[in-house]
Amino acid sequence: MAIDTLIAMTALPPPSLHVPRWRLLTAWLFLFLMALAIDQIWVHLWRIVPIGYATTRLTEPISSNGGVNYVRALNQLACKGVTGGNNAAVLLIRAVGPGQFPERTWYGKNILRQLDMPPFAPGASRLISLSDWIEKHPLPANSSRDARRRMELRLGSEPWTATNYPVIAQWIRANNRPLLLLAQATRRPRYYVPLESPDHGLVHARVPLLRPLTRLTSVAAMRGMLRLGQGNIAGATRWANRIHRLAVLVMQAPDVVSYLVGLRFENIAMRMFQAVANSGRLSVKQLDALSHSVESLAELPPLTEALNDQRYTGLSMLMMLDQNGLMILRIHHVSRTEKEFVNAIFPIDYAAMMRRENRIFDKEVAAAKRTDFLEECREMQRLKNVIDGYASPLRVALNPADIAVVLANPAAVHIASYRRGAAVIRCLTEVAIALAQFKLVHGSYPAALADLVPGELKSPPIDAFSGGPFQYAVTSDRRGFRVKSHGPPPGVGGWRLNADMAPFITARGGNWPAAQR
Repeated sequence: MAIDTLIAMTALPPPSLHVPRWRLLTAWLFLFLMALAIDQIWVHLWRIVPIGYATTRLTEPISSNGGVNYVRALNQLACKGVTGGNNAAVLLIRAVGPGQFPERTWYGKNILRQLDMPPFAPGASRLISLSDWIEKHPLPANSSRDARRRMELRLGSEPWTATNYPVIAQWIRANNRPLLLLAQATRRPRYYVPLESPDHGLVHARVPLLRPLTRLTSVAAMRGMLRLGQGNIAGATRWANRIHRLAVLVMQAPDVVSYLVGLRFENIAMRMFQAVANSGRLSVKQLDALSHSVESLAELPPLTEALNDQRYTGLSMLMMLDQNGLMILRIHHVSRTEKEFVNAIFPIDYAAMMRRENRIFDKEVAAAKRTDFLEECREMQRLKNVIDGYASPLRVALNPADIAVVLANPAAVHIASYRRGAAVIRCLTEVAIALAQFKLVHGSYPAALADLVPGELKSPPIDAFSGGPFQYAVTSDRRGFRVKSHGPPPGVGGWRLNADMAPFITARGGNWPAAQR
């Protein structure tokens, strides 16, 4: 019986291992939801950016969403010690007037309110632009927009008279009040225009005074060169000094755009000083006074301040990404769906990105303090190559937030070239004055710049770009000269000076042929 039972049992089919499909789906769904929950916890924890020096660099004030309000933070730093009586921006806003300053926009109203300035009165005076003026007072028929632009640049750096340009002289006379306010503003020690942003981020911060202020500076330069054409040496020198002081003031603003605009104003002032020196109308005593005036000019703020301003812009952008997601980024080769998916699923360590951002800027600031321009550029170019690596399609596809590092880090090597260029132009101005002094005493320009030492210059002039001497050439009769900077070394990153600065790194005088300019 037992044997029969055993045989029967061995004949039975094996027990079924089939699991119902609904159970498998339930198990997989459970595992997926568990993984998603863990991922969301991970994503949330990584997006908590600790406030501190290594990450946000600035630690207050804190906005309602828990992040650093960089706009308010920089405004608080910039406005320390500023009053209505020492702030040049108050007079400059009044100088450009309604229409030029956007007083009817939300940010214009906020700026006026924070500066305790009343709205413009009806009929208040304002800066008249050249385009508005020539609508009622036409220039010669062949004056295209480009021709007018070239004319503005020329009349702001060379002496001229009202006889040759009567319409321009009338236009400058019509802007007497804005110019008077500009002159008063440059006697003040501080410059503060509060930053305004719709989202409290520096990326969209508005600096509305710079554009009309650039127009006003152009008018001031032409007024100075008109004074020089009239033989008023003191008047021309005063306007050059005013534009220089305006440059120093504007560069106090906590944004890199104002820093670059200030450098442009400084270059305009130096060209005006060169025009005064090369006018052939100064006595030995006047040239000595001009030389002393240029040597005693205030130093421009260092490049490190502009780099730190840009650092805060980058950190502000990362903070906005952390709080608002990747949708604020405009990346052409990454779709909206992909950004939404990455933003929701992928854990992005914004704190680590901020620490990386600070390390890059710390290295750029250290490079900006080097005296050798070639070494400075090589280090900044190396950092630029590192930053550009974050913009590779593969890297952006895996982490679109990396593009923020690229957007927030414009090539510091270019900003460094503008700052170094300003130093070169000031040195060229001192050389041009020394050459005018030499010619007035000896009747001709020297055969070499070394002949200016020790009489007119204390030491041989050095080109801050190359670290060597300037290129110097004289006409055959030694009554015309050209002093030219070598410019940035061509092998450094393949970049070049901005077209606006290129004409400034050459000084000319005497009867140097116009065709060779």
